[in-house]
Amino acid sequence: RARLTGVARCVIAQLAALHGPGELEIVLLAADRARALPERRADWGWLGWLPHVRPAHGQDCRLLLAYDRDQASARTAELTRRLDESPLGGRPLGEGSPGEAHQGPYTLVVVDGDPGAAALHDITGRLAAHGPAAGIHLLVLAEAPAATPASPLAETYEAACASVPAFRTCGAVALLSGDVATTVRTFTVTGGKPSPPGTTATADAVSAAWAERFARSLAPLRAEPSPSGPRQAVAAALPNTARLLDELGLARATPASLMARWAAATDQGQGVGGRAELVLGSGRRGPVGAELVQDGPHLLIEGPAGSGRTELLRSVAASLAAAARPDRLGLLLLDGAGGE
Repeated sequence: RARLTGVARCVIAQLAALHGPGELEIVLLAADRARALPERRADWGWLGWLPHVRPAHGQDCRLLLAYDRDQASARTAELTRRLDESPLGGRPLGEGSPGEAHQGPYTLVVVDGDPGAAALHDITGRLAAHGPAAGIHLLVLAEAPAATPASPLAETYEAACASVPAFRTCGAVALLSGDVATTVRTFTVTGGKPSPPGTTATADAVSAAWAERFARSLAPLRAEPSPSGPRQAVAAALPNTARLLDELGLARATPASLMARWAAATDQGQGVGGRAELVLGSGRRGPVGAELVQDGPHLLIEGPAGSGRTELLRSVAASLAAAARPDRLGLLLLDGAGGE
């Protein structure tokens, strides 16, 4: 099991590193009740740091991570709806001319184990068969009895398919074998049967700690607009929460990270009083803020008692301080509460 999830982490990390969240969306279905919920969260909790799992298509959730059958049903319903609405979504992979192929963005659905419900079996099978035409691709993890490189390929494959029915619908398969599952055999599947000989290699697996460090390093990143022009707007829900460090693009507020921001601002030619950028919160497409020199010169924050004015003012002051060096920006704080 450890090697299986290690290889899966390696594959997902490579995809996340090579494709920004504007190009690749990652959805996790880990609702297999054969494994305890804490164990599943321990395996996949690192995904929560990736910007690729933030909903960008109006999904009613905070992150695209499903750990129970209700969540899995909601995520697969959203995917099948997108599949039905796609002009190419009803075609099996390989049909149609090359010019009709999906051009992105793409969705990677990680299916860890058996989702359980018969309806989910059917939906994941349909997504595996027809999803690629709409940019939806599955990465299915199935546990099978230990095998060696000399084990009959068909038997190992059938055992994996019995463990997770969606495994049979996948067009490419990788089987781990060896005493400590260090050998991986890859081959294509034709007509529901493996097509040997395929390729044999040494498996590359990463630990959960490595994956979390990697995901945390990507957490502050936001996709830049396409150089070929603005993309078509996609409806997105407002986030339920906003974290200031995420909106500032900082993994942690350290002296080194702040000095790097100040140096970048200086390199952009900011003079004394040149710019005063602040962050107000998180919107549908990233941070929402203002620039006092261009948008100001003043900012008024109004709201009744208990509405969060003080918290917002703290965030404004912190974001201003993170944007400019002390010799380029001064803060004067006056508290007029109580009428004094």
